Amino acid sequence: MRPALAAFLAVIALGCGEVEHVPGLESTLRLRIHTPPYQDAFDGVSTLRLTLILPEGRDEIVNLDVSATELFLDGSPAQGVVMLLEGVGVDGQTVISSGRSTPFDLNPTEPVEVNLLFARKREFARLLGDLGHARFGHTAAALPNGRVLIFGGASQGDLDAPGAFPPPEIYNLLTQKSCVFEEELCPLFPGADRRIGHSATSTSDGEVLIFGGEDDVFELVEEVLLFDASTDTFELKDNFNPADVEPRAYHAAVGFQFDDKTGGGFRDAVLIAGGEVDSANKRVLTANGLLYDTQAQTFTRTELCMVHPRRGHTLTTFREDHSRVLAVGGEGGAGLVSPAEISDGDGFWVVEPGGGGRDGLLTPRINHSALPVSGGVLVLGGDNLLDSVDDPEIFLAGAAQGTGLFTVQIMAAHQEHSPRRGLIAAELPSGEILYAGGERLSVFDREILGSAEVLQAEEGFITAAFSQTAPIGQSLSFPAVTVLEGGALLITGGMKPASGGFEPSAEIWYYNP
Repeated sequence: MRPALAAFLAVIALGCGEVEHVPGLESTLRLRIHTPPYQDAFDGVSTLRLTLILPEGRDEIVNLDVSATELFLDGSPAQGVVMLLEGVGVDGQTVISSGRSTPFDLNPTEPVEVNLLFARKREFARLLGDLGHARFGHTAAALPNGRVLIFGGASQGDLDAPGAFPPPEIYNLLTQKSCVFEEELCPLFPGADRRIGHSATSTSDGEVLIFGGEDDVFELVEEVLLFDASTDTFELKDNFNPADVEPRAYHAAVGFQFDDKTGGGFRDAVLIAGGEVDSANKRVLTANGLLYDTQAQTFTRTELCMVHPRRGHTLTTFREDHSRVLAVGGEGGAGLVSPAEISDGDGFWVVEPGGGGRDGLLTPRINHSALPVSGGVLVLGGDNLLDSVDDPEIFLAGAAQGTGLFTVQIMAAHQEHSPRRGLIAAELPSGEILYAGGERLSVFDREILGSAEVLQAEEGFITAAFSQTAPIGQSLSFPAVTVLEGGALLITGGMKPASGGFEPSAEIWYYNP
């Protein structure tokens, strides 16, 4: 045992059952480990390595046998503690499985129960509970307590003809149940809660802004909702001039930071731009952008203007600079849009290239992914309205190669490599990019994929290679992908193969990086 700062008792329960114990001297902690039902997370694990990630970089690490039920550690009461549990193989080095808790406080006056999902690394695992409603075209927003808000979408039809719009629900990662299957009902949802083509953007203070979309009779939704995870309630926001906030669908939205120009520094906001609006009894594309101030909880700028009206594009912040947003891809009035634009919350401007960079995509696309990576934004997958595309491109700012968009040269790809639209894409802690699922589209022929790959970058993503990794376990396209604490992914809904075609999915998949 290490020299004690202040002792606390950690009681480890390998499973989901209750554990009786005697309180420690100061802080008592009970760990409950949850595992995917269709995966043996302990296979090949000989030792568990438990790390308490404490404030100011003070970590406590201890190894224990997998049969342990009690463990004494040294530490002190603290706030914002995270527990990391790793299953190590017989070589004493290879991490086979792992799980990470959400932040918690060590309190000397009452016991603390910590829950985490323990799963095999670099594998997809189907979780026990399905969604209450199969759906596609929905959004999934992470909440601070390990739950995910599932909002909107359709439970019948297809991408071009959605139908039967289900109500929202909340999925609990640890109980592996949706709130419709819990003893307590789902939160009440005021206003138009059934919609598609909307956005749901998480804010830094645990709220989710629900904006736009169209309802089940394909009319644009005017109601703006704000979900508060601390109270599980929705508030209908109406503290703005509706004439200034144009209802829309199939727009893009992203959380970022903006300078309020008053000397108060940067503030959190949600930037919304583009999409479809109603004009003279018909749908048209808009270049209009909106700024929602999360502190004031209202729209403070409503006249931001993109250079190119578009729908189905992406908005992505930069990893090194959360005050700038890149708009890329999408469909305009005359076809797909090539030029990329940047916004700082005051306006938009077309990328100004330098060196060997371009101001737009060499392969314009829609239904793609755009990920913040070191030095820029990586654009992956999508389609050109006829075929899935297989031309990764990256935006770099001030790199040795120059500024602008560059083609990523693929130096190697395995035999089953495929272009994908509506894919699962995320950067892993290793720096590799997960590239999985989606559809291989060839004119009118659609194939939903269950394979998975990783993109391994070289030279700042100017060159890269695709290699095969463990498949999903289900052919799946257009799911909602939520990045959880520690980089794990929760994958909900989407489209899957069915007899004679495709159907919406209610399945929940988890990827542990």
